[in-house]
Amino acid sequence: MSWRPSGRTAVSPEQRSTAEQRHLIGERMIKGAFWVIGLSGGALVLAVVVLALGGKLQDTNGQLALGYIDRFIGAIIPLFGAWVGAVIAFYFARDNFDAATENTRALLNQITPIDLEVVTAEETMTKRAQLTVVTAGDDEARLLKTEILPRFIERGLSRVIIVDTAGRGIGVLQDAAVMEFLVNPPPTLGKTQDQLTFKDLHDNDGIRKLLDVSAIYVRPEETLASARRKMEEQSRAAPRTVRDAFVTRTGDRSDPILGYLSDIDIARKGRFAG
Repeated sequence: MSWRPSGRTAVSPEQRSTAEQRHLIGERMIKGAFWVIGLSGGALVLAVVVLALGGKLQDTNGQLALGYIDRFIGAIIPLFGAWVGAVIAFYFARDNFDAATENTRALLNQITPIDLEVVTAEETMTKRAQLTVVTAGDDEARLLKTEILPRFIERGLSRVIIVDTAGRGIGVLQDAAVMEFLVNPPPTLGKTQDQLTFKDLHDNDGIRKLLDVSAIYVRPEETLASARRKMEEQSRAAPRTVRDAFVTRTGDRSDPILGYLSDIDIARKGRFAG
């Protein structure tokens, strides 16, 4: 059973219903957590009162019972809290991604076409030498949680750019997609979050399908307007909105990348051009 990525932002009644269900689950999880913590604290207080009324609070058996109860509650509450946090992170990671997509789309809608028609990909791209990337093959044994994600998070980057050993662009993953994989890995792997490697992620069928259509490829002389149109066209058939572009000499994915563009780069350049 392979992990499957979440769908892209849409406005269908079914997907709105799914979003409402996620929020309902999150709300119930938070309320449930408060109940568990409250009941645990109440149980401890009740045990103290019962022992005190029975005159056993100071004897050895009373102290031993009280110690067992205290240690039990002290172990259960952190464990329950960690579980609640993991579930909420899983259900709301996509909400954060969708919100970012909508904000970017709003920015793009404010850009006049003339701005984007006169600015080229080469003028706007981040050059290959300046990119933070993961290299399939070289980085396969690295741990996702402690080695791969921090490489990007520490630089304030939310997109994991993946290339091969020849410098060709494989695709781009949102950090939310990587987090989803960490929280809900395929059971067949038999690994904890701390044991998952980049190879586990890259070999996953759902991730590979997502990577195949996660970015477009453009020539250096192509305009940002052309890049934006290609993103929109590819998004119609992709499982998620396409927000990234690799710049290559011929605009083909078989060439090593010269640079990288995101929809944010297009929005900023267009907004301030002229």
